[in-house]
Order: sequence, then structure tokens, then C-alpha cells
Amino acid sequence: MEKGTIITMTPLQKEDLPQFKREVRAAFSVTVEEVFGSPENGPLPSDADIDGSLAAADAHGFLLAENGRHVGGAIVRADAGSGKSSLELFYLLPEELGKGIGFRAWQTIEAAFPQTRVWELYTPCFDKRNVHFYVNKCGFCIVEYFNAHHPDPHGIPGVDFFPFRKANALNAQ
Repeated sequence: MEKGTIITMTPLQKEDLPQFKREVRAAFSVTVEEVFGSPENGPLPSDADIDGSLAAADAHGFLLAENGRHVGGAIVRADAGSGKSSLELFYLLPEELGKGIGFRAWQTIEAAFPQTRVWELYTPCFDKRNVHFYVNKCGFCIVEYFNAHHPDPHGIPGVDFFPFRKANALNAQ
């Protein structure tokens, strides 16, 4: 991390949820609207998607701050028994993009779950900024390609996705 920069994670509280949902939608809409225009079926992700991610027994929702200034949020599912964790949602406020905050935030998230041996996440293929970030900055590998010829049984119809995986170098025995 840059000298003097501190990224903190504060547990998401019930009263934070409306703001969290607005912000994650604003962050996700930047690329969705660039590629597709306004979503036809309502905002992305939906309330059901966000609520479903948070409802899992192993889910942890966080607000992210840089030096005390709110910059984004995340939802992580961490299964200590299996050593697998998944980054369900991760966003920065649109005005915080391109400042190196995302990578420092990822390092903070990763450090908060030291029991994790393998990290997993999904990103739509059209979001080139995220693909670059996860592969070239964070060290994830694309492990499959879900598309019309190889559909993700849990995915969004008509949207190609990459699942990513990363072994935690500290715990990948």
C-alpha cells in the first residue's frame, strides 16, 4: 500500500443497506450503460441478488474507506472449513476509479480472510476494466468461459461471464 494510505473495512449494518445498494448499482451501471445502454429489466444487481448474497450464512458485507473517507463496499463469502472464499460484490464509487484504491482495497479484503486458500469471483466478459484489474493487478486467473455454447447454469442469460480463481500464496499448501 502507498505510504500513509489506510484502507479500512467496516461491517455493513442494516441501516447502511439502502446506500450500499444505490452505490453498487451506480458503480456497476458505468460499464453496463457504456456497453448496453440502460438495463431493460431494472437496476443491476437486483435487490434479490444483493439480499441473496448477504443472506448466506458465510457472508460478510463491508463498507470500504480510504483514510476514513468512504470509497466503496464489498460482499465476501468465506468458508473457513473449505478454505474457499468468493468475492460476491466489490465496488468503488465511480469518482474513485483509476486512483489505485481498488487494488489497495483488494489487498485489505484479502488480508482480512487469512484462512482463505482459494479466492473465486465472476465478472462479465464485457467489463474489460474489471477483467484487467483482476488478472493483471490482483493475480487472478480466468478458469472458464461461460457463453451461449457453454452456459453458466446460474448466470444471466445472454451475458458471457468469466469465473476467476486465485490461490492465496500464504495459504495454498
